[in-house]
Amino acid sequence: SSAVDSDVNDEGPPWDPYVPVANNDFDNAQSITNPVSLGGYLTQPGAGGPGALPVSGDVADFYRVSLAGNETILLTVGEPTPADPVDDPTLTLQIWDASQGMVDSVPGGVTTSASLPAPDAGDFYIEVGISAGATTYVLNLGQTLPTAADLGTQRLASDFVPGEVVVFGADGVTLPAEFRRVAGGGGIDLVSVRNVLADRRALGSVTGLSVGGHVDNASADKYETLAAAARLAKLPGIHLAEPNYIRYPAAVPNDPFYRFQWHYANVNLPLAWDLLPANPPTVIVAVVDTGILPNHPDLAGQTVPGYDFVRNVAAAGDGNGIDSDPTDPGDPSATSGSTFHGSHVAGTVAARSDNGEGVAGVTWRTNTRIMPVRALGQEFGTNYDVMQAVRFAAGIANDSGTVPSQRADVINLSLGSSSSSAGEQQLATQVRNLGIVIVAAAGNESSSAPFYPASYDGVVSVSSTSITNALAPYSNFGAAVDVAAPGGDARFDRNGDGLADGVLSTAANDTGVPLVHNYTVLQGTSMAAPHMAGVVALMKSVYTNLTPDTLDQVLIQGRITDDLGTPGRDDKFGHGLIDAQKAVITALELAAAGGTPTDPILTGSPNSVNFGVLDTTANVLLRNAGGGALTITNVSSTAPWLAIAPVAVDADGLGTYELTVDRNVVDDGTHSAQARFESNAPSASTFVVSAVMQKFPINPIADAGRHYIIAYHPATGTTHSGTTATSANGLYNFTIPQVGFGTFQIYAGTDADNDHFICDGGEACGAYRLLEFPEQIDVSGSAAGFDFVSGFPVNLFDLAAPAGSDASSAPQWQGIPIPAELQE
Repeated sequence: SSAVDSDVNDEGPPWDPYVPVANNDFDNAQSITNPVSLGGYLTQPGAGGPGALPVSGDVADFYRVSLAGNETILLTVGEPTPADPVDDPTLTLQIWDASQGMVDSVPGGVTTSASLPAPDAGDFYIEVGISAGATTYVLNLGQTLPTAADLGTQRLASDFVPGEVVVFGADGVTLPAEFRRVAGGGGIDLVSVRNVLADRRALGSVTGLSVGGHVDNASADKYETLAAAARLAKLPGIHLAEPNYIRYPAAVPNDPFYRFQWHYANVNLPLAWDLLPANPPTVIVAVVDTGILPNHPDLAGQTVPGYDFVRNVAAAGDGNGIDSDPTDPGDPSATSGSTFHGSHVAGTVAARSDNGEGVAGVTWRTNTRIMPVRALGQEFGTNYDVMQAVRFAAGIANDSGTVPSQRADVINLSLGSSSSSAGEQQLATQVRNLGIVIVAAAGNESSSAPFYPASYDGVVSVSSTSITNALAPYSNFGAAVDVAAPGGDARFDRNGDGLADGVLSTAANDTGVPLVHNYTVLQGTSMAAPHMAGVVALMKSVYTNLTPDTLDQVLIQGRITDDLGTPGRDDKFGHGLIDAQKAVITALELAAAGGTPTDPILTGSPNSVNFGVLDTTANVLLRNAGGGALTITNVSSTAPWLAIAPVAVDADGLGTYELTVDRNVVDDGTHSAQARFESNAPSASTFVVSAVMQKFPINPIADAGRHYIIAYHPATGTTHSGTTATSANGLYNFTIPQVGFGTFQIYAGTDADNDHFICDGGEACGAYRLLEFPEQIDVSGSAAGFDFVSGFPVNLFDLAAPAGSDASSAPQWQGIPIPAELQE
């Protein structure tokens, strides 16, 4: 679903110059599909560099789109960090109805990111404008789960008092004459902007209103209040200015990136959290991995003391052998940062949650702590070091000469290889006999061959599923697999949230100094295993006497999973997809602690599907999230274009259903419908899937704009050769000539701002095989088959930046230079 703004600044190569097509007003609005990830470029006159756009600049882009009413529109500034704050790029985001009336707006200025919910079903215009500077941007349109509002988005449709702004700054800061301080002190003031509203009424128009657009008086007052707040925020001594919001009693999760963690809904975590008792005991999950980032804001305070068992000094990367500091020093290359694999795994298990930033962890609302035990150094670890780390976590004598004050309850091993060790098997048995559950990744070779330690007796082996609950293409399978959990498939963005459908968790960027903590999407059984380890920790929080034997029993009985694939245990999913709510209910039953629902509850996943303009099928998984028997009594669709058919269901009608779209029976436009599944449950008896489909008269094939494909020499940081390509049926076919001999990486991307660098913020970017970890290729002759994905990635740093923060503190990707022979 990629698309590109029809008037960017890229001049193109000399033999194929780019000719922009204006989309600067309602009459010339560019049609886009739904969902979409679109890269664009805007500039005030004289602010941007030379290129294909006229000297007068490009101050607005208009897009015409058909909405179903349950989408989210997300705008992210591509390059928010100029040296001169006066030239900070500032965007506006506005939605107009088909008659060009304003429906919603973020007029106060978008300096990092902002989002708006779709106002309704129907045809609309989306306007992206610029009031200062020049920048690339990414516009995402797709369905997301209900979450807390994005921090910092000051939107027209919000409830606030027109004419009043709350200002945060130095105590007693001087205000211009048109603003009046009503109340305040201590750096927080209530300011009246009613003089501004009076001036607007005298002029009879709204500041910056697009030609042809119209707005009613009540909305105009609110619009000008937001615009005044943006002007106040730029004054000396003021670091934040917001409308005076009207508040209502509410309690919502406030981790801003929780909405990107689709994998939690897939394992029924929200319902599990509701069942957890107060004051749970401390549960410790040992993460035997690359170590941890102890100062990451979502990991700080979530750990107990661990240890570093990487013996080889050269591989350790921290200047010494084993020691008591399990900090991950990273393993950056010349062109990419470290993976911080252990921190990513730890964040899935127990990231700080409901703390106003970052992501949530599986074990929210428990007292679960991570024991970081470092056994993997730069690129690899050894069998001996891993065994020493496991011994430490289990409280068994080890090379450190010490043991933790409280040994681990669960040990997560997101590591392994095809080599088996009799000694490791003996250790796994010894640890299991101590009552400790060992969870391990099944491996990423797409193979049925045994993978260790996951294939040892007594170890819980976890395969990986995608957002659609299918086996991930890389995941191992076979007789050793016990259970499945989400590990993601980063080739796709099926829910249209702007991020690849991998697992989002804690990480850092160490390509510069100092290191910057952040969040990243990774895929793999390494990401699936901590979901299972976290769910086991939830069970231990409820039933402290849970043993590996008891866990095996309830797993075999199907009490804590949802069956996928062949009925019963199979080699892809083991005993099924882990279900956190079922697991907690089972733990409550084992503990005889009460709180177990006796009535059946019908639930499922996903609860929304956007077929876009190309997809025709999607799967839905139904399950009984309560107690007692539950039977599906009726399955229906609210529209003739949406069909429902069972794929793998049991005698009660629970299991997997397939939704199918027929575009031949509808007119052009966006259509919404519901797939309804009714049951005999006394409450929560109906599960509804919201479905959106689009039939569009324009070419729906993805087009991310002209790409430059470049052979990059990482040792010298230079580009040796390259080529250009345009999209043909969603593919870019390329041949890079005269690369020469040596070691190279392949990058591809757009140059929307015409600065002769690809992959700047807001531009399309990809690398072979993954952008996060480009693969080095030894070239000794001609070679082929270098397939990879490019697109417009969402900048999570921009999304995380609170209103009024300094966007220049966010790390920026260093673009790849375009060879001179490809420049205009």
